[in-house]
Amino acid sequence: MQEDACREYCTRKGYVVHAVYSDPLSSGKSMKDRPGIAQALTELKRGMILVAWKSNRILRNDEIMIALESSVRKRGAYIEVVEGHVAGDPESPMVKLFKKMQYILDQWDREQKAIETSIKMLARQARGERMSNELPFGNRIDPDNEDRFVQDDDEQEVLKMMMTFYREERSLQKVSDRLASLGHYNRRGNPWDRKSIGRILRREMEDYDECRRYGAC
Repeated sequence: MQEDACREYCTRKGYVVHAVYSDPLSSGKSMKDRPGIAQALTELKRGMILVAWKSNRILRNDEIMIALESSVRKRGAYIEVVEGHVAGDPESPMVKLFKKMQYILDQWDREQKAIETSIKMLARQARGERMSNELPFGNRIDPDNEDRFVQDDDEQEVLKMMMTFYREERSLQKVSDRLASLGHYNRRGNPWDRKSIGRILRREMEDYDECRRYGAC
């Protein structure tokens, strides 16, 4: 669909399509996640135009996107998007301004949708609804309704230990070590890794990020 839209756009503008690049599994947060786009930018020559469906199909960071387009213009090439296209001379200060605004609005829209999705997920969790096969640690499937989950007393005790140990140690690795010394492992029977503990604490501790930033715990 996106490729078809880009091809139709090029046909309307009278552009000749030299190549098609895609990153179907990419998150788009950084250039290292976008080998297709990286190759396209490498092969972009003076007078060429990189056409994308939306700016977030290139990168999902407005500041980097603005810097990238400036770099492309200096090479005598341009970037155009199908959705949110700003018509006019690409060297015009007004067009440059509107493009920057478009990139910023695109990122705001993505972040707003992420917040809305997070709120919906939290609401479903609060109602005890399952959202995937992997239940949040501290819960188990409701024996009376497999589509819901209830608290698991044993895992809840481990959660309390995680929070207590973190406030005492201020170190995720030390939390892992203390849990292992008491015989508490993850669901696969392996020692807890720091990233998993961090994700759980971020969900369970309202002040986790503040603790990490200021060492307040």
